[in-house]
Amino acid sequence: MLEDVYHTYLERGRQHTTRKDFRKALDDLESAKRICNKYTQVRCSEELTEGFAAAKKGIYNEYIDEARDFIILNDLNRAERSAGDAIQFQMENKTYLRDASEAQAVLKGIRQKTIRSSTAKGASLHRSKNVRCRFILLSNGRQPPGCSGTY
Repeated sequence: MLEDVYHTYLERGRQHTTRKDFRKALDDLESAKRICNKYTQVRCSEELTEGFAAAKKGIYNEYIDEARDFIILNDLNRAERSAGDAIQFQMENKTYLRDASEAQAVLKGIRQKTIRSSTAKGASLHRSKNVRCRFILLSNGRQPPGCSGTY
């Protein structure tokens, strides 16, 4: 009976992963894990480990895809946050996600784009002779309050 419940949770987790509903997959896999950790007659299987790896990789990839979507929308702050979330998620799940190089590469690209954008805005401000705004923009990378115009 417990074995059947365990396998039902594994199957539901696999189905959720197939449908890219990774957080629900994790919920079901956690339920399966609780069963095999609590009851000695049910052993945790390799299938459980593989299920966790697939679901966690899916969540990691969602963070990266979200960051890329924000880059396309030129929302670099949110893109950076999503890439950072991917790196943080990988660090919290090193057992299943050994490598965060993809998120680090996306984050590096975001930061380079932010620098280029800030430099272009600073050059525009320089041309407009607005020294105070240019200084503030170049200091913190963000448009200062009270500084208007097209950048």
